[in-house]
Amino acid sequence: MRIKRRKKYFVFLCLLVASIIVGYALISSNLTINGLGIFAKNNWDVSISKITAKDSNVTVTTPATISPDGKKVDFNINLTEPGSFYEFNIEIANAGSLDAMLDTWNIEGLTDAQKEYISVVIKYDDSIDLNKYDLLNKNSKEYIKVIIKYRDDISAENLPSGDASISAAFDISYTMADENAHERERLDDTENYLKSGNILPEGVEKSQIEIVKTMKNTKAPLDVTPVGSYDLSFAENGSIMAYYYDTDNNGLYELYIGQVGGVKAGTSCNEMFSTMTALKEIDLSNFYTSRTTNMHNMFEGCSKLKTINLSSFDTTSVTDMGWMFFGCSEAEIIDVSSFYTPKLKVMDKMFTFCKKVKVLDVSHFDTSNVTSFSATFSTCQSLTSIDISNFDTRKITDFGYMFKDDISLQNVDMSGEFFDATNANGNFPEMFIRCSALQNVYVKDENQIALYRDYYGDFATTPFKVKA
Repeated sequence: MRIKRRKKYFVFLCLLVASIIVGYALISSNLTINGLGIFAKNNWDVSISKITAKDSNVTVTTPATISPDGKKVDFNINLTEPGSFYEFNIEIANAGSLDAMLDTWNIEGLTDAQKEYISVVIKYDDSIDLNKYDLLNKNSKEYIKVIIKYRDDISAENLPSGDASISAAFDISYTMADENAHERERLDDTENYLKSGNILPEGVEKSQIEIVKTMKNTKAPLDVTPVGSYDLSFAENGSIMAYYYDTDNNGLYELYIGQVGGVKAGTSCNEMFSTMTALKEIDLSNFYTSRTTNMHNMFEGCSKLKTINLSSFDTTSVTDMGWMFFGCSEAEIIDVSSFYTPKLKVMDKMFTFCKKVKVLDVSHFDTSNVTSFSATFSTCQSLTSIDISNFDTRKITDFGYMFKDDISLQNVDMSGEFFDATNANGNFPEMFIRCSALQNVYVKDENQIALYRDYYGDFATTPFKVKA
């Protein structure tokens, strides 16, 4: 049993100071610990015991090093161009006789404008998010990675017009562990994750599901007796439970999936809800995807679904979104505005046949690792305008059928600094074919217009324009 005493804190304080001059960034950082306490005969001894530079493509003028007292980390780097980053791991050791737990962590001081070009990521070294009350047992160690990046998913107008001085702070506070403390999530904690593959019980078909909802507990959600219930946890230990009902006696089921704190998806959501052709409502507000790498075909063929709100999704680890919403023909809203995709590689046919979607906000997508846009937005027949100027297309080898049959499409903005079709070597077949309402296709310069028109005659009448 842990002793209850007044909380004592120590703080990791990371000060980021940067100066950017026309694409040049200088960041000087300090990581310090303050407020160590002594608890009677027990001792509080939490400190930085080791630091390892993991990866970098920057000029490191002062490598990340620990001060002699183990309470501070200093480093000095030059971020010279978009995409430049510096990553290192901090080993935090609890050498005392008291268990500690994570209390708070904050990033303060960066303005909204500065966040447009500088990102700071703080996670455990296995990319799991930090969570309040994460336990750091006595005589144990934890590893946290820090990544500072000059964002490469930005356009020139988001850079500062002149010198920029950045002063920001990141701090982590630990306090003495109490009854709220829990072991942190780890990748090998498979019992805590939703199993991959078919999430329905034997005898129930995907075409029989009309509603899907996620919950923050494992209790039966309705007062009536469910048609059935079953375990959906990877380890089959009851940590994730599913219940299905037919409250309106129409032969179609309402499916509820619950886990304490919310449902944690595993590494693969491939085809999880695909071909649920009767699905008319889905609530994934309690569905967490920080571990997920595969979302291929996740909602493919959900032809009756009208709204898909994925604002709670963490897509930072996802590599495959191919065919993700293919055939969601009745969906009027697909909210992917929060998607940040630094590891994404596959986007083929991602929104194909989303015939009723009028707006797609893909402004936070990072496409720097994507190699093909084949039919990505094809047959989005209600889409009138799309801004993909933030896309990095320098690795794209296939633009074929990208906007094919988008009959209402009037404006396409692909004028971003890194929207470059050179690597495609003319692989643009029918990119805008049957886009009969098209009025403006904005590109960054005349060279891009020539690049398209030199390869295909059907670009002769495409209304390319250099954006002012």
